[in-house]
Amino acid sequence: MTRTQDMDREGPTANDARRITDIPRPWTPDELTILRTLAAEGLRVGVIALRLKRSYSSVLKRAQRDGIRFASISARQATSVGTRSD
Repeated sequence: MTRTQDMDREGPTANDARRITDIPRPWTPDELTILRTLAAEGLRVGVIALRLKRSYSSVLKRAQRDGIRFASISARQATSVGTRSD
């Protein structure tokens, strides 16, 4: 397909869709509140990312930017061991 044929085509192409998804989506105040709350509760970055429907790296970068810290693995294990009832 020549360049002029490509330009005459109607509708979005796969490249157009990729460019649209590459644009960062701004964080809403509600998402930031959820991020802070879930991090404070000790949830992992991956779980938070799924809940917010954002990538792992975007959640991690935003948390670092805002100074949000995640519980360490040993801290999560300590709390889960103490709360287990048989």
